[in-house]
Parts: sequence; C-alpha cells; structure tokens
Amino acid sequence: MNINNNDETSKAKKRLNIEITRNYNNNNFDKYKKIYHNEYGIIIKNKFNIRIEIIVNKYYPFKPPYISVNEYSYNKLLENRNFSTKLTNDYFKYKLKLKHDFCCIQCNSIIRINMWAPNYGIKEILDEINEIFEVKQKIIEGICVDVICRKYLALYINVNIKTYI
Repeated sequence: MNINNNDETSKAKKRLNIEITRNYNNNNFDKYKKIYHNEYGIIIKNKFNIRIEIIVNKYYPFKPPYISVNEYSYNKLLENRNFSTKLTNDYFKYKLKLKHDFCCIQCNSIIRINMWAPNYGIKEILDEINEIFEVKQKIIEGICVDVICRKYLALYINVNIKTYI
C-alpha cells in the first residue's frame, strides 16, 4: 500500500515538473516577478505583488492543488463576500462578455471540484488568479475615476474619459 502512495506522489511531482518546464520554455513565467519552485509546488509573485503558492497533492492532476494567495486559502478567499461581490461578478460578466450562465467568480473558478479537469494546470490557475485581480483593479480604478470626474470635471468630459478606461 505504501508503494502505491509513493507512486501516486511521484506521478504528481513528475506532472508538476513537466508543467513548470513547459511554462519556462513557452515564456509563460516572464510576466511574474519572482518564481521559486520545488518538487511539491511553486511560489510566484505577480505584477500586483501578490504571492501565489500552488502545492500539488498526490492526486494531482485529477484533483485541484492547494492554492494560497498572500497566505490565504484561495478557496476561502473566493467564498469571502468582500472579495466576490456582486459588483465584481457583474463586471466580470460584462467585461468578459460571458454567457448568462455565469453566476459568480466562486462558482466558475476552475479549482472547484466540479469544474476541475486534469487538462488544467499551473498556467490556467495563474491566469485565472491574475484575471480576477486585474478585474478587481479595474473596478477600483473605475470608481476612483468616477469620484474624480464628478468632483472636478464637467459631465461631457466625464463620459469621454470613461470610454478610455
């Protein structure tokens, strides 16, 4: 029994190493500031200075890995109402031109057990996390522009500025 357990773990480690090598070769890691990896996972800092840690389990790629974002569990972060707000979800739906079946970030995350598939890997996980934080950043920028425009600019200028954001 112990042999199978080690065999499953070694398969997960092998898959992780293949993914890391493939992503390095395809320059998928060029957009990240710091990258550290070992046989159990990978730690990356993205352009928002967010630390993303992906730790594979022995069932990887058949079950999603453990993911932490700035030391918080990614699953719990998605469940947090302050993170996954209606504003964020509506903006995602609008910005990504998603179909009406998009309900929220949490439900449509690839790391959910019912959404995960073995063809997903580190690149898809990192792309999803970066996309979420980019949209959240755009929402913050949009709110700031609205406040500044309402306070300092005329209405017709306000509409023109918003089209460029």
